[in-house]
This record gives sequence, C-alpha cells and structure tokens, in this order.
Amino acid sequence: MEHFTYTAPAAETHLVTFRNNFLVTYSGHHSGFSSWWTHHKILATSNGTSAGIIEVRPHNVFKLGANFGVYFEH
Repeated sequence: MEHFTYTAPAAETHLVTFRNNFLVTYSGHHSGFSSWWTHHKILATSNGTSAGIIEVRPHNVFKLGANFGVYFEH
C-alpha cells in the first residue's frame, strides 16, 4: 500500500457538495440521509482509524437530508 502525505489547508476548504441524493430501501421507501435509519458521518483520517488526524469531514445535511458538503480540514 502506498502512503501519501497530507498538508492541511490554512482554512477549512470546500471539496464537494452532494445534491438531491436519497436512499431507497428494499421495499421501495426512499428518503434523504436524515431519516428513521441509523446514520453516522464518515471521517477520513490520517491513518484510517478514529485515532488519526481528521483530514476530510462532511458537514450536516440540509434540504430535507438530500444535500451535504464535504470539506478538507485545517
């Protein structure tokens, strides 16, 4: 596995925004990310574990749970 180094930006930096997304259950129910099912933010860390330095973090969902932004951390 190749190892990459990460240099944090001087300020939090917008990477991407996911828009108009929804999840669909096997029964056909669809909803945004903030629905009745369990959900957690996934963080990208320097070593892939919760002990690592957070490098990329999603922000809170908006527009009924259909949109959220992802940012490089400083």
